[in-house]
Amino acid sequence: MAIFLPKIFLPWSSFPEAITHLFGGPQQVEADVAVAIDGHVVGQQRMRLIAPGVAFKITGLNGPLEPFAEHALRPLAHVDLRAIAWVNVNMKDVTFTTLER
Repeated sequence: MAIFLPKIFLPWSSFPEAITHLFGGPQQVEADVAVAIDGHVVGQQRMRLIAPGVAFKITGLNGPLEPFAEHALRPLAHVDLRAIAWVNVNMKDVTFTTLER
């Protein structure tokens, strides 16, 4: 799904902070997610979550989105997440995609 986005007056670095604020602030959004290899937990990764098991990612890609989607799916095999809510914002449109295992 793509929608037209009129001029945005937020610096690019403010987007993740704005989403974090909308979902209740860092104490509600940021969490340690288990990283496992061959079924054995080897560590934790701090991530921003919009729901249990659902991380979010914001990008500003102007070219094809498929290569990034393929790349973003790789960590799902090793972290305790079921999906990534991905928003891509560029000069022409905004796309919302759910990347799932």
